[in-house]
Amino acid sequence: MIIDYFDNDDNWAPFNRIAHEWVGTPFHHMSILKHRGADCTTFIGGMLLEAQIIKKVEYDFYPPDWYAINPNLLLETVENNLKKNLIEGLSVEVVENIKDIKRGDLLAIWTVKQEIANHSAVYLGDDEVIHCKAGKGVEIRPFFKSAFEVRLKNIFRIKQEV
Repeated sequence: MIIDYFDNDDNWAPFNRIAHEWVGTPFHHMSILKHRGADCTTFIGGMLLEAQIIKKVEYDFYPPDWYAINPNLLLETVENNLKKNLIEGLSVEVVENIKDIKRGDLLAIWTVKQEIANHSAVYLGDDEVIHCKAGKGVEIRPFFKSAFEVRLKNIFRIKQEV
């Protein structure tokens, strides 16, 4: 049987604690050090690694304006790095409907005119999303009725075989 990984409170509680510990980490392109620096993709990898959801974090170099060079890079990172580094028994699926969003869902959001997914975040439930933004660092903010909801491009959910 396959279940949503974060429906289990024993899985959610440590991840949620870890996520909140990242709040205040400053933005630093391609860095992955809690309280020292991270970007919108690397801090998610750091949280997943610390929560023992992935075995390792792998990112190829990407320049700050990567979306102008390869508009599919964020989605390719999910496909090529996240999925292959999940611990045994876990998988990732695409969620089609925003009405089905759940705590722990990984979000791909567009913030540029081209409407390509160039920003990532994690939905924490209760209308909260955690993300890392240049100039602000890792922060928690509302999701619904915000630009994040309007500009949501993809939702990815971690699944567990039990």
